[in-house]
Amino acid sequence: AKQAAPVQTTPAAQQPTTTTTTTATPASSFTGDDIDDTLVAEALKAGEVWRARLVLFYLHYRPDNLSKMERILHEYKGAEDKLFCHLFDKYRTTDVEKEELHRKLLAIAQKHNIPAKQSVPQPQNAAAEDGEGSCAVM
Repeated sequence: AKQAAPVQTTPAAQQPTTTTTTTATPASSFTGDDIDDTLVAEALKAGEVWRARLVLFYLHYRPDNLSKMERILHEYKGAEDKLFCHLFDKYRTTDVEKEELHRKLLAIAQKHNIPAKQSVPQPQNAAAEDGEGSCAVM
């Protein structure tokens, strides 16, 4: 009977290592109609623009984080610009995506007959408190 040739294995220390970088893949598009905008509209109607922005942002990038929203809003109360600077950096949000976020908020306000002038202020530049520049919060 033939014997099978011994299988040679490379010790783990000598095996090549691979590094993977995970980046958030958007779950939806800011410009598409593929999201349920009910939570965003409710926040806008209540005058809670930061909540509306955070809901829309998380619907786009991390829908599973919606459950953490209350804690996050409480933690950043009065420093919402800083929160969005952090999120834009963390999720590598482009200027185009920031503009799309603002346009989508305006479109949702219009769709639900919410006066946009009162509910969605114009974009502002917010300087980061750590002195490392600024980010445009829209």
